[in-house]
Parts: sequence; C-alpha cells; structure tokens
Amino acid sequence: MNGSDSDKQVIGLYGEMRLAMELHKRGWQVFRAYIDEKFDFVILKSYCENCKAFKNALTRETHYRGRNRKAVTQLCEDCEKDSLKMLVRFIQVKTSEGINERTTKSGEEVKNYSFHPKIRYHLADSRVFYAWIQVWDEDNVNFYIFTLLRQIPML
Repeated sequence: MNGSDSDKQVIGLYGEMRLAMELHKRGWQVFRAYIDEKFDFVILKSYCENCKAFKNALTRETHYRGRNRKAVTQLCEDCEKDSLKMLVRFIQVKTSEGINERTTKSGEEVKNYSFHPKIRYHLADSRVFYAWIQVWDEDNVNFYIFTLLRQIPML
C-alpha cells in the first residue's frame, strides 16, 4: 500500500475484523460501536463461579402463547445454578501492515514495523486491553495484547 489515509483505514479495519473473528472463535461475543470513540470493541463472555470455567447460559424450551419457544436463562448450562457472571472487556485496536525495508538474497521481503500506541489516560483500567495487530500477509497475522495496569491517582 502507498500509505494514504484510505489505505490506513482499510488495513485498520482488516486488523480489527481479524481480531473480532479470533475472539469469536474463542467464545467471546464481540460488539463494535456505531461511533468510533475510545474503544473499538466491547467483548463479553460468561463465567460460572460454581464450575470455575467459562460456560454458556442454559437454554430452555418453554410454552408461550400456544407455541414452543426457546428462552435463555441466567443459569449455567452445565450445573444449572445461578452462578454466571458476565465478564466485560474493552479493546482498543491498532494495526500495522509493515513497510518493505529490503529484500534478502533469497528474494524474501523484510518488513519494518512500528508501534505507536497513543495510549490515553482513560484506558487505565484493568478491563481495558490494547491490541496491536501485525499483518504480514493474508495468512500471517500476529496479535499482541497488552493490558494497562496504571494506577489512577485519587482526585
């Protein structure tokens, strides 16, 4: 890519969507804001405090207005206890495609990557994660996930 603003937007969206797919594959529900401010994603996953594991909510068939319907409960799908807690995380994503620096004698391109996090003060929360996505090509993507455990001074 030539580095234009639209190219940067495309690679940024590509990285965000690759991360969203990876999170979904690992059982997270991924939400994206309509207006892009502060965080790129809010992700959710249920944790059963009784089973000490990530679990889904129990789904039951109920009879309502003459028809069978599925209803999602607040109960764990395995132990059927009311012990599910929703874990919520916020993710800010940055994607780097890399700039071709040189070509090796064997013809392999060597790319140079830079990471400029632009970390903002409001991101200093244990539920906030910062994801840097390094895109080599369509088949090679690295994900680096950081947490910011900076203590916020008392006001």
